[in-house]
Amino acid sequence: MKKKCLVKVSIDKGEDAGSAMGGEVGESQSKVSRNPLLHLHGIGFRYRIPPQNPILFWRHRFGPGVHDIDLQLESGQIVGLVGPNGAGKTTLMEILVGIIPPSSGQILIAGHIALSAGELPRGNSQIGFMPEQVRWSGPGTPRSALTWVSTLRGSQSDVQKLLNLVGLKNRADDPLDNLSQGMRQRLSLACALLGEPQILILDEPMNGLDPVAQTAFRNLLHQLAKKGHTILVSSHMLAELEGFVDRIVVMHRGQIIAKGTMNELEESLELGIKYKFKGIGKLPEKILSNYLSHIEPQDCPDDEWAITASLSQPHNSKNSMYKNQNMLISKMVEELSISGAPPYLVEVSHHNLSSILAAATGMESSEIGLELDEHVMIPLALKSSPTSSDNGGEEE
Repeated sequence: MKKKCLVKVSIDKGEDAGSAMGGEVGESQSKVSRNPLLHLHGIGFRYRIPPQNPILFWRHRFGPGVHDIDLQLESGQIVGLVGPNGAGKTTLMEILVGIIPPSSGQILIAGHIALSAGELPRGNSQIGFMPEQVRWSGPGTPRSALTWVSTLRGSQSDVQKLLNLVGLKNRADDPLDNLSQGMRQRLSLACALLGEPQILILDEPMNGLDPVAQTAFRNLLHQLAKKGHTILVSSHMLAELEGFVDRIVVMHRGQIIAKGTMNELEESLELGIKYKFKGIGKLPEKILSNYLSHIEPQDCPDDEWAITASLSQPHNSKNSMYKNQNMLISKMVEELSISGAPPYLVEVSHHNLSSILAAATGMESSEIGLELDEHVMIPLALKSSPTSSDNGGEEE
């Protein structure tokens, strides 16, 4: 039976440095918690790539990695970590859980230094990790597997209580080979919860789950967040994160390039406001085209019309945007009513996470899921550095 787990190691609680780290880059002080549960300050790491010529074995060069990561997570939050393939999401998670040592920066938990650059990587009892793939198979059962992992970690957790929490109460003694993918993911989550960690790091937890299983898994994570757990979720299934996470962190080329709620990201990226209109009668194309741009017809009954669109006129300031747009919409609605095609619905239609990610990275939506070449994954701050070599890295 193959399993993947973390070994419990006691926390190295150093001096209280929470007040010395300052606020997060790009966020106002009013939005930054003074006492975040998890604080990453200046975290950096780059993989070393061996030379092609074995004779020059000492001439390693630096490849992709993560650069100057500053992030604060509060208790009870569910945070989505998104980005194109190769953006550095998994690398960052492996630094958090003690698999990879950071080459710069510090990790603080509840204001205490848990890991600093130059220290050997180690696990942390306050962080639970659910890797992307765990292969549960063989003649064992969820109960025996969880007991085995608990023993390896030296955990005193109540195995039955954890099985009940993740919804495996009635499947605790079933053979592992009989479990569905959703049940296997729940077992992996139970392993991450061993030792009652405050922070959960989940790498692609929705992989292989059908829509019903995804909904059940999201509900389970919401229950854990209500209990005070801080949850960082990495996923390429952007549609499944919308409306599920409290905040979004966007990574690209090894750096955090945007973070906040969906509304905050829309505003900071200046994506503009999309509207949804529904009305009675025939689609009044001429009137609508005088006020709107990017008009997209939507499905509706034959005797109605429905579109999503943006207002045509540009706006110079964010403060005046809403006022001007409301005035234009009121004028358009009045004209539509006089023409005999009055709208009965006018509402804001928010951008989806895919369009936000595309705007933040400058990539097309179709490119976001593709593997990136190594030279594209070099951190932005280092890619233009005169010390960077043409082959995508720096020689040591």
